[in-house]
Amino acid sequence: MNYLSLFSGQFPFILFALLVTLIVESLVYFFALKKSLKFLLTIFIMNIVLNVSMNTFLLLTKSEGTYYLLLLGFEILTIIIEALIIGLMFKIKFKSALSTSFLANFLSFVIGTGFYAFNIIDKEKGPNFWTLIIFSMITLLVFGLLSFLPFNKDDRKDNKRNDDGEEDETADDEEEAD
Repeated sequence: MNYLSLFSGQFPFILFALLVTLIVESLVYFFALKKSLKFLLTIFIMNIVLNVSMNTFLLLTKSEGTYYLLLLGFEILTIIIEALIIGLMFKIKFKSALSTSFLANFLSFVIGTGFYAFNIIDKEKGPNFWTLIIFSMITLLVFGLLSFLPFNKDDRKDNKRNDDGEEDETADDEEEAD
């Protein structure tokens, strides 16, 4: 079996893993750090590249032990890469970016793996309509609960205020004033 036929046979699974990752991680980052279109687009692009790369590379593994070792390595690397990108691009403290990246990746991994562990996904045919319905219900439940958690809003650049309670001017506002 060549790699192209292997990939095409696994495509529904890779697509479902990407869908779970995009929805779960975007919601975590949205609630925890920033609420801007640029931020969400960055999360989407970052996750498309990292998730698809990881899952297509994992198709090449021959043994189950190697698969899980590489998966662990990829997950750790993904958490660090996401934290670095978010921290540098959006001037968020690395500790906050790292903890949010860990939470986002942990939740997407647990939810995505749960579908396979509880045989909700047909291992031969891939995800079906009911899989997506169950995923939607779990996602709504998790993020309904997540919305009640007190996240640290000090790292949100657009929400910073000075001692007088007024919004600080950002570099963009200062350039416009000149």
